[in-house]
Amino acid sequence: MKLPWFLVLLALGFATPLAVQQTSGDSEGDSECTIYLKTPLPAEALTVPVTKAWPGCDSYKSYSGIGRRADFQTARKCA
Repeated sequence: MKLPWFLVLLALGFATPLAVQQTSGDSEGDSECTIYLKTPLPAEALTVPVTKAWPGCDSYKSYSGIGRRADFQTARKCA
């Protein structure tokens, strides 16, 4: 009989911090994020054509050197 109450208390113990974290109105954190919305894109980003198909160049592999030599310029162009 004690086991179900223990499970209920355990579930409430885990659920309460998650609910509080999701509903927290942290205005300081929100204001820190809005700074990045005001950051302009680099000039070259405005001239890059938008492709209609997903690139098959795997930017993370070029950046990390997975199966090839690490090439940061190629990774950036791919991304």
